[in-house]
Amino acid sequence: MADTFQSLWQEERTTAARPMSNAAPRRLPAASPAGAGARRRFVTDRLNSRLAVPLPSGGWSGAWDAELGDEFSATAVLPVSERIVVQGEGRWALLDAAGRPLGHGMMLPCDIAVDEERGSFYVANRSGGLTVLRLDDGVQDGLLALNFGHVYRRNYVARRGDDLLVASTEREVDMHAAEPPQWSTIEVQRLAGQPSGDDELARLLSPSTCTADLMRRTLRLPVALHGDTVVGATENLLITWDWSLNAASAWKGEFTPLWLSLDETGRMYLIVQVGRDARFWLVAPDGKREMDVPLPLPASEWRMPPVVGYGHSICLAARDCVYALDGDHEHCWCCRFGGAIGGAAVTADDQLLVACGDAVLAFDRMGARRELCHVTGEAFRTAPVLTQDGMLLVASARRLYAFSCHS
Repeated sequence: MADTFQSLWQEERTTAARPMSNAAPRRLPAASPAGAGARRRFVTDRLNSRLAVPLPSGGWSGAWDAELGDEFSATAVLPVSERIVVQGEGRWALLDAAGRPLGHGMMLPCDIAVDEERGSFYVANRSGGLTVLRLDDGVQDGLLALNFGHVYRRNYVARRGDDLLVASTEREVDMHAAEPPQWSTIEVQRLAGQPSGDDELARLLSPSTCTADLMRRTLRLPVALHGDTVVGATENLLITWDWSLNAASAWKGEFTPLWLSLDETGRMYLIVQVGRDARFWLVAPDGKREMDVPLPLPASEWRMPPVVGYGHSICLAARDCVYALDGDHEHCWCCRFGGAIGGAAVTADDQLLVACGDAVLAFDRMGARRELCHVTGEAFRTAPVLTQDGMLLVASARRLYAFSCHS
């Protein structure tokens, strides 16, 4: 595939990509926790599943639980300040810190983005744009139009000042359509002032201008942010852009990206498919591949971006096992479970939290495990996360659970 992206508004952009080279892995100092809460599924803009608080020591017990609805199917729990946003398949729910419901609604397929600075969160609406909802009460506070509409899944949303970045992938809406889904896009919308108008729709519709866009014939275009740098991966290409979507750097190889996350230096942690095999790659910002590790399971088994600890240990979560690499970039341990993993995250003191079946487990860096809590008969569906005050949250398909720690 050529190193070319198309654009609705401009000519094709061809990126001068250099071949990736190999280099010895570097040992980095431990990162410092930053921020709080969870902005999105996989927690941070870098998608590295880093929680900003350490795991409290002591025993755990149930604090409360809350019903999400008979038709809910939770996929992520996003605690921020005194609110909890729960992302589901086609639905969202908003609760306060004590589990009391504040709002709920339907949405098109998307990954919710929380904008704590502006007290809002973004969900995809039936017209294919974004609805802005208030964190206070879940009330609609704005509407944003996007390119192409409802046939695209909104995979990644981030805001910097007046600019909104959205990465999307075409989805199947009509199984009898002449062509199957085949496109992915990235666009930047510049918000232009406050909504105004005489009717309710006009008062909610936020005026915006598409300042940049890229399209590529692929269904593989994972995107993450490193500061103000947009990092993406697609077939045979790793690439970085500014917020005008001008390419800053690009490297080529022979691979299909499955999952992407970043660390605080901008290093890229990738699960890729090479031929029939799944591999883990660690690629430095200069395009040098510091790790190339064959993985024991096929590509279809890996469920989320690499979890990157603050000491740069790495956890790869598959359907029913976790595979860990230590900070010296060697295989450290592997744990296989009897059931499916709901998700994983890492705490500020590098404890790996894994929801599996009806239990939440913690692993230290050498793989020693202990059970933190469980709910007999449940099946947890989300990654366990910690609130700022150390409450542990995890959800089954239809119920959100909170656990507190006591000495």
